Amino acid sequence: MKTADSYRTKLGHGILAVALIALTAGCAEKTSSLAPPKHLIKHDATRLTLSPDQVKDLHLTSATVVSQVIPEELDLVGQIDENSTLSTPVMSLVPGRVEKVNVQLGDHVRKGQYLAEIRSDEVARIEAELLHEFLSLEVDVERTKVKLELAQKARDRQQMLFNEGIGARAVLETAEGEYRMAEAELKAFREKRRSAVETTRERLKLFGIQSHEIDRLLKTRVTDNIFDVPCPRGGVIVAREVDLGQMVDVSHQMFMVSDLTQVWVNAQAFEKDINSIALGEPITLHLESYPGQVFHGKVDYIGSTLDPKTRTLAVRATVANPHLKLHPHMYAQVKLKVGQRTGLLVPTSAVRKTGETYLAYVVSKPGVFEERKIEIGPYKGDKVVIESGLRAGETVVAKGSLELNGLAIKMSSDSEEQ
Repeated sequence: MKTADSYRTKLGHGILAVALIALTAGCAEKTSSLAPPKHLIKHDATRLTLSPDQVKDLHLTSATVVSQVIPEELDLVGQIDENSTLSTPVMSLVPGRVEKVNVQLGDHVRKGQYLAEIRSDEVARIEAELLHEFLSLEVDVERTKVKLELAQKARDRQQMLFNEGIGARAVLETAEGEYRMAEAELKAFREKRRSAVETTRERLKLFGIQSHEIDRLLKTRVTDNIFDVPCPRGGVIVAREVDLGQMVDVSHQMFMVSDLTQVWVNAQAFEKDINSIALGEPITLHLESYPGQVFHGKVDYIGSTLDPKTRTLAVRATVANPHLKLHPHMYAQVKLKVGQRTGLLVPTSAVRKTGETYLAYVVSKPGVFEERKIEIGPYKGDKVVIESGLRAGETVVAKGSLELNGLAIKMSSDSEEQ
């Protein structure tokens, strides 16, 4: 009985072993059918070999590593600012209260445009004093005119009597003297009136009041305590320091008007780069707001002292801005040409970054691609400078390097799993 049971147990184990062997063989066969054909792709640490069909499917294009003269540039971060030589502060020459503001920050203005209105009791008082004095002198002039007219008639009558032998010479001379005195008196009052007007005109000029305001006052006999603040130049309002109801005096800056057709770019250069910068050097300006556009200028100022905290030196360039695309306080990338050297260039699309490493794929021969670690330099438009890892004349993959990189990573992963 034990023999029969033992025989059945051994038989069961044998059948189970055969089943496991068959299942393992089946899985291996299935796995083998899903893997890529070994003869189509070969991969080692630095080289990929692709079949012609795979090269065609990836749509790979190539480019030659070229050696050429490369301008050496110094990169600085700059800020657009208004040109202070083309900026004018607007002050109220009239002390008083702001009654109206006609412009806002960023408005374009023209010379002579009224920017604000000021109510000034002080200027109104000066006008009132002039008007009072002028009217008083007007009375004196008119009275003296009448006196002169009467003196003239008396003189003419005495002259007629004297000519007829009736009048005495002494009486004629007295009448002549009275006439001359009245004439002189009229002239004096007129001169006093003119002097009062001109004196007040000059006083009001100090407040920015134009002559036509005096003419209006004398014509209408009405004082005006509202005065306009004119714009001294055409440009853009880059600062506004006044609001309705605010009291201002002659020392208060109300606005800043700047001509932005020419702007400054202010940057800071590190101490090690100072020797590379010179007055008159051309610069190029690049802004995120205008990708692909380049603005040009020249260095026109280099500071004389370092900032003790940042150890940098102020550098400034003037840039033409005819279309007003550059606005104050915009940030810009400033490039200064400081020399030139011979270097290698490839298209930027030929370079792949994996972690902290840059790679390029060199075409060793048709279908064979060598993965190279490279070091890159500055970008030059759609090309990048190669500092090491490639040689002039070599052919690299320009379009499709990303796909090759992905394929290399996949094959490395598969190799590690095996």
